Amino acid sequence: SRRAIRTPRRRKSTMSTPTRGTRVGGGGQASMFRRCAAACVLAVALSAAAVSATSDVHQMHGSGTTNPSKFFWKVMDILEERARTPITMTYRAVGSSTGQKEFIGADNTPAYDAYNHFGSGDIPFSAADHTLLKTTHSKDFIQVPFMIGAISFFHSVPADDLPA
Repeated sequence: SRRAIRTPRRRKSTMSTPTRGTRVGGGGQASMFRRCAAACVLAVALSAAAVSATSDVHQMHGSGTTNPSKFFWKVMDILEERARTPITMTYRAVGSSTGQKEFIGADNTPAYDAYNHFGSGDIPFSAADHTLLKTTHSKDFIQVPFMIGAISFFHSVPADDLPA
């Protein structure tokens, strides 16, 4: 007689799953969450390295697109709870273009002094903005692409235009 081998059941994620069925690099949602969390940890580490050694609390602030805002808030809560040194993190969901404008800082006072440590957007920086920051203003930065959720659109067709 054969015995059935039972595999342990995976716990359901507590996060909403707008990316159900999406596989990036063969890892699925859990892997995507780990990769995005790792990107956030990297950003915190880079930001913390830039903060003065005499500072008691490390701060990291960001702004940008609204789509991943709940994800960023959740990751930031987890990082703040588990950090060995005190950190304060914020993310303002103000839209992609506003996040990029605040990060580039052309209209800020003083000019090209970013309001935030990172931004999140639906589209990457243009080559012109990238060159402007890196070459003209000596501000190094990296772009970390990741996918967090689906975007859909709706269109209303008047009843008169529908086939009979």
